[in-house]
Amino acid sequence: MRVAVGFAAAIFVILLAASASLETVLFAQAFPYLLGLAAIAVAALLTIALRQGVHLWRQVRMGRFGSRLRAKLTGILLMMALFPTLVLYGVTVFFVVRAIDAWFDVRVERALDAAGQLARHAIDTQVARLLAEAQWLQSEWVANAHSIQGATLEQWRQKMGLDGLLILTGKGVVQGFAGEDPQWVQQEAGTPAEWQLAKLQETSHRVVETEESSWVRVVVWIPQTIEQESAFMVLLRRVPTSIRTAIDEVTEARSEYAQITHGREALQRLYLVILSVAVVTAWIAAAMIALQISRRFITPLLALEEGTRALAEGRYLPVADRISSQDELGWVVRSFDRMSEQLAKAQAEQARAHAEVEAARAYLETVLAHLTTAVLVFDETHHLVLANAAAKALLGDESTTPLNANDAWRGNPALRDRLQAVMAVASGPVTFEWVDEDKGKTFVVHVAPLTEATSGWVVVIDDVTDVVLAQRLAAWGEIARRLAHEIKNPLTPIRLAAERLRYKLAEKLPEKERQLLERATTTVIDQVEAMTEMVNAFRDYAKMPNAKKTRVDLAELIRSLLVFYEEGGIPVECVVEGEGPWAIEGDPRQLRQVLHNLLQNAQDALEGIADPRIVVRLVRQNDRIELSVQDNGIGFPEGYQQKAFEPYYTTKRKGTGLGLAVVKKIVDDHHAAIVLTTPVDGKGAEVRLTFAAADREEGDDGKSSDRR
Repeated sequence: MRVAVGFAAAIFVILLAASASLETVLFAQAFPYLLGLAAIAVAALLTIALRQGVHLWRQVRMGRFGSRLRAKLTGILLMMALFPTLVLYGVTVFFVVRAIDAWFDVRVERALDAAGQLARHAIDTQVARLLAEAQWLQSEWVANAHSIQGATLEQWRQKMGLDGLLILTGKGVVQGFAGEDPQWVQQEAGTPAEWQLAKLQETSHRVVETEESSWVRVVVWIPQTIEQESAFMVLLRRVPTSIRTAIDEVTEARSEYAQITHGREALQRLYLVILSVAVVTAWIAAAMIALQISRRFITPLLALEEGTRALAEGRYLPVADRISSQDELGWVVRSFDRMSEQLAKAQAEQARAHAEVEAARAYLETVLAHLTTAVLVFDETHHLVLANAAAKALLGDESTTPLNANDAWRGNPALRDRLQAVMAVASGPVTFEWVDEDKGKTFVVHVAPLTEATSGWVVVIDDVTDVVLAQRLAAWGEIARRLAHEIKNPLTPIRLAAERLRYKLAEKLPEKERQLLERATTTVIDQVEAMTEMVNAFRDYAKMPNAKKTRVDLAELIRSLLVFYEEGGIPVECVVEGEGPWAIEGDPRQLRQVLHNLLQNAQDALEGIADPRIVVRLVRQNDRIELSVQDNGIGFPEGYQQKAFEPYYTTKRKGTGLGLAVVKKIVDDHHAAIVLTTPVDGKGAEVRLTFAAADREEGDDGKSSDRR
C-alpha cells in the first residue's frame, strides 16, 4: 500500500511539473514547491526500497534459505533495467535540449512579427476604408442636409455595409440611427473624448475589442451651416470573425513565445529535473519490482524448503495450498506435496506395521521369558543374538541385558562347542541329548535352521532331568519291588535255620565252639534283620500308597513331631514367623515321614560336631508356606545336590540311599518343591520345602520362637 501511494505521488508531481512548464509564470512560482514535492516522493520511495534491500541483505548475512538466489535475481533484474534506462535518459536529454533550442529560432520570431504586422494591417485597412466612407457621408450630409430623412440613413448604412450609423447633435444627443441592433448601435455612439477629438481633427477613430467581437468606430464632425446645426456622425463596422480569430491567435502566440523566451534556461532545467526524477523513480520502481518478483519467484522454493525440513523431521506439512502459480515451479511444489503425502502415509503405515511387529515381538518375548524351555537364536556366523531367561539361566548369565556375544557362554563352554560343531555340519534339523556332568542335568537339544529370508539357527533346549529322574525312579521302583519279592522269601528260612542251629547245638558244643556258634548265628540273624529292613524299605518305596490329603496345620504337626526329639542329645529349635494360618492340603502320615527323614539326616550330619544345632523354620509368603530344616553340620558334599534324589545314592556309611528319594516322591505327590541349599553363613546344610497354602489369607508379620 505504501509503495503504491509513493508511486502515485511521484507520478502526480512529475505530471504537475510538466503541466506547469507550459506556463512560464506558473512555473516560476510553483517550481520550488514542485521540486520539493518531487524530492519528498522520491525520498519516500527510496526509503522503502532501501528498507527492503537492507532486509534482503540481512537475510543473506543470516544465511536464510533462498536469500542468495533472491539477491542474484534482484541484481539481474536491476541490471536489465539500468542500462536501457541510462541510454533512454541520455537520448531524451539530448533531444529535449535541442528541441528547446529550436523553439527560440530567429525565423520563428520573424514569422510571429510578420503575422502581427499582417493582423495590424488588416485592422488598418478596415479603419482606412471606414474613414473614406465617413468623408463621403460627411459631404453627402452637408450637400443634402435639408432632405435627409431616417430612411436615408438606413440606405446609406446598407450601401456602405455598415453595422451601425448614428447622427448626434453637437451636444451628443442622438438625432437618428440605423442598424440591425438598435440597442447596440445606441450604446456604441462613442465617448465625449472621441467627440471632442473629432471636433478638433474633423474625424476620430477607435478599434473597440471585447471578448465576443471587435469593431471599428469612426466619429466625423459636421460643422454648423446656415441650414443645419453642427452634428456628429458615428460609423460602426464589425471586424470580420476570421480576421478577429487570426489576430487573437497571433497575439496569443506572441505572448506565449515571449513568456517562453523569458524562461528558456529555467525550462531546460525543469525538463532535465523532470526527466531525472522520472529516471530515478523508474530505477527505484525497478528495484522494488525486482524485489517483489524475486520474492514471488522464490516463494515456491521457500515452500519446498519448509516442506523438506518438516519431512526430514518426520512430519508431513502440506505446502501446495500456499502456491497458486501454474508454472513449472508450481508443478514441482505440488508434486513434492503429493510425494510428501505419500511418504507420510507410508511412514504411518510403517509405524503401524512397526507397532504391530513390536507388539508381536513383545508378545513373543513375554512368551519366551515365561518358557521353561531354553531358546537361543544364532546368526549365519554362529553368533548368539537372542536368548530367553531360561537360556540365560542355563548359560550361567545372571544379567538382565540380552545376550549378544559369545562371551555369554563363559558359564557353559562345552555346550557352545557342541552347538557350533553341530551347526557347522548340519543342513537340516538335528536333535541330540546332552548331559551336564557338573550340574547333573540332562537336556534334549533341538537345532534347526531358520528360513531363507533370515539365515541363521534356532536352538531349543529342554531340561529333561526330571523326566529322566522319573524314569529312573520308576525303574528303581520296579527293581525294588522285585528285589523285595526275591530277597524277602529266603530271609525267613535263613533266620529260622540260624536260630534252630543255635538252639540245637548250643548245649552240645564245648564252650569255645559254643561261643563261635553264638557269634556266627548272631551275625547271620543281624544281617537277616538288616536285609529285612532293606527289603521293607524297597517295598515301601516301590509300593508307596497314594496320599490321603486333608487339611493339615503344619505348625501343629511340627510341634507334635518334635516331642519325640526332646530327649535326644541334639537340641531342635522351632521358629514360626508370623501367625499363619499354616494350613495346607496333605497326608499327615507322609508329611511326618518327610520330617522324620530330614531330622534324621540332620542328626547324622551333626555327629562329631561341637555345639550341634537344628532349626526348623516355618514362614508364610503370600499364598505359599515355606518349611525349612537347617543344621550346622558338615554340609553337602560337592555335587551332592545333583544326585541327592536318585534312589540308592548316599554318602553315609549306613543307609539304603532311599531317604531323600522317598522325600522327593512325597513332595512331588503334594505338588510342592524341595531345594537343597547352603545357609547364608556358609555352615551346615538346609533343606527347604515350599507348599501351597490351603487358603489365601495372609498372616500378620511377626516372629515367635519355640525351643524343644
